[in-house]
This record gives sequence, C-alpha cells and structure tokens, in this order.
Amino acid sequence: MKTVFRNIPGFKIRSISKEITLSLISLLILVEGLLMLIIYYQQSSFLMDELHRKAENYSVNLGKVLIVPIWEYNTEQISKIGSGYMENELIHELKVTDIMGEVLYYAQKNRSPGKQFSRIIDIHFRGKIIGKAELTLSMDKYSDELSRLRNSIFLIFSVSLIVIMIATGFLLRILISRPLGILKKGIDGIADGDYSQKLDDIRHNELTGIAERFNEMAARIKSREILLKNEVEDRKAAQEKLKKSEARYRILFESSSDAILIMQNDIIVDCNHKAMELFGHKRDGMIGNKPYILSPEVQPDQKRSEPEAMAKINLVVSGKPQLFEWRHQKQDGTLFDAEVSLTAIELESSVYIQAIVRDISERKRTQEIMVQTEKMMSVGGLAAGMAHEINNPLAGILQNAQVMINRLDSRMEKNRITAEECGTTIEAVNEYTIRRGIGRMLDSIVESGKRAAKIVDNMLSFSRKSDSQFMPTDLKQLVDNTLEIAATDYDLKKKYDFRRIRIIREYAADMPDVMCHQSQIQQVLLNILNNGAQSMAESNREKGIQSVFILRLQHDARWAYIEITDNGPGMKEDQQKRIFEPFFTTKSPKEGTGLGLSVSYFIITENHKGTLTVESEPGKGTRFTIKLPCSGKR
Repeated sequence: MKTVFRNIPGFKIRSISKEITLSLISLLILVEGLLMLIIYYQQSSFLMDELHRKAENYSVNLGKVLIVPIWEYNTEQISKIGSGYMENELIHELKVTDIMGEVLYYAQKNRSPGKQFSRIIDIHFRGKIIGKAELTLSMDKYSDELSRLRNSIFLIFSVSLIVIMIATGFLLRILISRPLGILKKGIDGIADGDYSQKLDDIRHNELTGIAERFNEMAARIKSREILLKNEVEDRKAAQEKLKKSEARYRILFESSSDAILIMQNDIIVDCNHKAMELFGHKRDGMIGNKPYILSPEVQPDQKRSEPEAMAKINLVVSGKPQLFEWRHQKQDGTLFDAEVSLTAIELESSVYIQAIVRDISERKRTQEIMVQTEKMMSVGGLAAGMAHEINNPLAGILQNAQVMINRLDSRMEKNRITAEECGTTIEAVNEYTIRRGIGRMLDSIVESGKRAAKIVDNMLSFSRKSDSQFMPTDLKQLVDNTLEIAATDYDLKKKYDFRRIRIIREYAADMPDVMCHQSQIQQVLLNILNNGAQSMAESNREKGIQSVFILRLQHDARWAYIEITDNGPGMKEDQQKRIFEPFFTTKSPKEGTGLGLSVSYFIITENHKGTLTVESEPGKGTRFTIKLPCSGKR
C-alpha cells in the first residue's frame, strides 16, 4: 500500500512519531528561545543600566573634585585628578576645558575603542559655569559580559535540546509504532476489500475508539456501495438536465437587450454583458458590491438614492414587484435615466432580486423635444397675433418721439421762426429742455421703443418659415466667420471681451456641405457664443482661470453636428429644462429678454428640421449640440 502511495506524484509518506517529535522540539525551541531571549535582554538591560549609573556617578564626582582646581587654575592638580580617573578600566578618554574652551587636561588610552558613549559635565562654582569636562566611557567590558552570557545561553539551550530530541524520539517510537502498525494492517485489509477484517488486537485506550469505528465502517461500506452506485447514476442524470437548463438560462441572460442584475442581501451576485456595457464596469467591479455604486448620491427629486433604493428592495422582498424610473450613474460619472423593474425570484431556497434596467435617456430626450416643439408652435401663433397688435401703437410712439426731437432742433429754420413768434428763441427752448431733462427723456423713449420693436421682431420669428436663401454651406467657413464677428464684440456693461477667450477648433476633415440658411445659423451660433462668453466672464474672473470655447464639427451618414462647449459655471437641471422657453432668462431685465435661445431653438427645429440640445452640470461648463440634416431636406 505504501508503495502505491509513493508512486503518486507529489505524495510524501509522513511519520506521526517524527511529526510529534518535531512538534515538541519546535515548541521547546520556541519556549526555551523565548525564555533565553527574555533573560538575555533583562541581563543586557541590567548591565547597560549599571554602566550608565557608573558613568553618572563618575560624572558627578568628577564635576565636584574639579571645581577648586579649575577655579584656582591649578593644572597640576587637574592632571592628578585626570590621571586617577584614567586608571579606571571603563574610562577611555577624558578632556577638561575652562570656560573659554582652553584644554586644561586631555588623556586617551592607546587601545582601539569599541563602542563607547560620552558624558559632558558643566562645572559650576557659585552659580556660574567655570569649565567643562567630557568623559568618554568604553563599552568593551559590557560587550564581553554579553558575549559570555550569549555563549552560556547557547550551551544550555543546545544541550537541553539534544537530550529532549533523543528521549522524545525513542519513547514515541516505542509507544506509538506498534499499535499503529496493527491499525495499519487492519485498514489495509479493509482497503483491499476484505470487510471481514477485525481490529481486535489494539489495547490502547487512545486507539480502541478508532478500531471500533473501522469495524463498524467495514460492516456498512458494502451495503452502501450498492446505494451509492444507484445514487451516482441518478445524480449524473440530474446534473446533465441541470446543465442544459443553466445553458439555456445563460444564453437568454447574456443575450438580453436589457441590463440584468441579480442581487442577494443587498449585494450584486451576477450581471449580464449588457449591464457591464450600460454602466461601464467590468464584471468583478460590480459583483460583490452594493447596487448604490450605480447611482448618484441624490435623485432628481433631491431624495437620497440609498434609502430610496432600500425601500423599493424591501417592497419587492415582501412580495410587491416594482416598476419605476431611476437616475443611474456610469463608472465615468455620466448620468442617465432608466426604467427599472424589480422582481423577487427563489432559487435553491434562497430569495434573489432580479433588476432589469432599460436606458430611457433617448426616449426622455425625444419626449422633451416634442414638448418643447409644441410649446414653440403655440408661442409662434400667439406671438404673430401679439406682434401685429403691438406694432401699430409702437410705431406711433417712435414716430411722435422722433418728431418731437426734430421740433427741438435749432438748425431747422421753421423751429426758430415758431419760437420767435411765441416771444422766445429756439436756444432758450433748448436750454429749458436740457435743464429739465426733456431731451434725455425723449432719447429714452426712442431707445425703449427700439428695444420693444426688437422683442416684437423676435416674437415674429416664431411664426416665420422661409425657404429662401437656403444653400449648400461649408460649416467650417460659417463657424470661422461667426467667430470673427464675435471677436469684435466688447461689451463694457457686461464686462467681457470676446478676444480674450481661448478658442479651440476640432473640425472633422471631411465635413460635407449642409443646406441651411446661413444668416439664421450664424444668428444661432452668435447667440450661444455671446451667452457663453458672458457667463464665463462672470464666473471665471472670480476663479482666476481663462475662459475657453471648444467648437467641434462632426458628421455621420445622416447628420452634421456642431458642438459648442465652454468652461463656464454650468447650469442646474431645472434651468436646462427651461433654457429654450420664451422669456426664460437667468440675466437681469436690462441684460436680456429671454428670447435669444428660444428663437435659436425655433430656427433649428422648425426652419431646419434639426435639433438643439444642451448638456450641463453646475461647475463643469455647458455644451450645446446643433444637429442638422446632411441631405438638406427640411
């Protein structure tokens, strides 16, 4: 039997007596070694403390006996005292100096010093330092005593170890080898199939229990062999069936177009390929983690994600499946909206939660575009009616204000004659209007009227659809021309200079021409650039960083894309949802009307049948994306 086991690669025959002996020796080495180590360190500490105590005594005594000789500058007496101290075998070097640093005595033994340490003593007389003594002590005697101690410890340790090794090995072989030999003989018989083998020759209490168990085992093995053979056959059939079922489930699981997560006890235990693709995590980055790593800290309704998710999971565990919308987060920090279905499934008496996650970001964006377009169409009809009603009285106000300004013009002869007929001069009338601020008021009326007229014109833009002036356009040239126009914009009131903004161009080399209304697209680009320049000027000036625009041109088979990205303050989610609404603005009334981006949205979506979207986060800048059809169809 031993020969058979020895032929197995990597198998090594082991001896109980040898292992017990080695274990006892190892324990002895550990215990004795620890004790010897403690004794050694205690003794070394004692010797070191004794050495330092002597050094302290020598230092104190030396400081006392040198007071008078140094004070009297008696170098002969100092030399006698120093020579007396140098006879001490512990003292290797002695140096005595006065307060000025002049050496009064110096001596050093000729032998090469080993380890040593020094004491510097200030010598005081009547509260003043009159000199110093530096005493260097040799540690050779300390080292010699430690060496003798180590040798003694090693000798005691070696002798006791050898004696115990011999005695333990001898006794264990006598007491264990014989009963174990009997036990081995009986076990070999049972292993060879002789179940009638009885282990009755063992008389040691420690092994009789083992012998009795083997006798019982021999009686049961034969009856179990038949049952085991049948059970193995049944198990193989069940395993084959289970493998086929698992293979079918795994195919469905991995080929699903939705992300699927399996959770148990609030831990992700499995996920399919679509889940890894959707969340941007590798499998080992998801399995073993809590599902909260896939969500931002708070949801759009400002509720914390973790307690909200736990509440829904608890409802599922209690037997109530859940279907809801949820804000998720990819590994790179990108947020997206998803439709989540949670159901409880029971496998092998354990309850699991199956989460099916479907990305609905595109669907929500489409819905928002449809809602926004409906708003714009409604506003377009309303704007057309309002604009025509406002234009007539507005024209009268502007015309009459301009007539009043003309009637006060001193260069017109008719004004001068009329003033003289009224018993005054045109100069006096002008002086009166200046002092009373009438001219300034008239200018304000004209300026406000023109601003109102511009608002009306923007409102009319919602109802205008024109196919005129649509032509093939090089977007690179159009964007560059727009940047040149924007570069001339310096708004003192808003405190920004477009020329100080860094422009980064990332244009695809093979951009196709696009059918569009050039001036309208230029109007949209200028609107976005001016808004971005103003917001960056306000925020980046405080941060002390340079404002940057990144303009990117790309295309695919159907669409051309114009992206404008800035490093400004960004926007909150509620501001993004309303950014294209008419009259919505984050500026003061004097700085904007809130119509610029809404008109831009109308130009892109209605006139050009494209899309205008915005992506932004507070503190991370803003990106506007204009999508125009490459074919030019509208």
